[in-house]
Amino acid sequence: MSKKILVSLALLMAVMLIINRKEAMSQEHDNKTVSVKQEQTKEVSNNKGASNQSIDTTSDNEQTTSTDKKFLEQVDLSRYDLILVNDSHAFSDEQLPAVTGIIDSNYQVHADLVTPYQKMKEAAAADGISLRVVSTYRSVSYQEQVYEQSISDNINAGMSQQEAEEETAVYVAEPGKSEHHTGLAIDLVDQLWLDAGKGLVPEFIETAAGKWIDEHCAEFGFIIRFPKGKEEITNINYEPWHIRYVGVENAKYITGNQLTLEEFVELVEKIQKEKN
Repeated sequence: MSKKILVSLALLMAVMLIINRKEAMSQEHDNKTVSVKQEQTKEVSNNKGASNQSIDTTSDNEQTTSTDKKFLEQVDLSRYDLILVNDSHAFSDEQLPAVTGIIDSNYQVHADLVTPYQKMKEAAAADGISLRVVSTYRSVSYQEQVYEQSISDNINAGMSQQEAEEETAVYVAEPGKSEHHTGLAIDLVDQLWLDAGKGLVPEFIETAAGKWIDEHCAEFGFIIRFPKGKEEITNINYEPWHIRYVGVENAKYITGNQLTLEEFVELVEKIQKEKN
């Protein structure tokens, strides 16, 4: 074979090698392009799924809001068990219904809460909690005695007249402004707390009974009337022992949405005004 032929063959092989390499590089580039496009398509698909999921969540929230609104539109604020008594809404003895009931042998209450209270007491007993009533209905005249006695006790404890009145105002409602006038309120602790000689103090929530009442009272139509963190609204310090009957559905809504009775009444009035 001549030298010229050998050189020609070598050149031909080199050219073929270059062509093959270019084709390989081109194929690799195409594969990468396809891969990138697939990832982009997958990402777009996932984003669409996330977008759809977000829409579904919004739809659920709208449905919940609609359900709440429908419930609030049907609340009857004229019902006696939703009567609001506080610094701005005084109560007179003439407003008390003639029909009353008795719980725990000798405590007078509004008739509507007798059965719910008994059921709650039985449920607590099943969980090892022995509920005991401390106070229920108090007339306006009796509240005057309670209020004056509290001031007197504070003075005897070393407070000035002004200090005694201010301290009493924190924990004792003025006559005519106490929920106990309605027969719908109960001061409730348990037998262990009473046996220990302890009074109505916030530390009651640290007991098994205090926690049980807080977690379960709404199931029977009661709310913690003066919840923690809402003092600026109720103008009464946190009282984990003071429960108020408002009916099961109302109690569950109020408790579930962490409202006070004041906030609930205001919300109902707003929703019903918008409807009309």
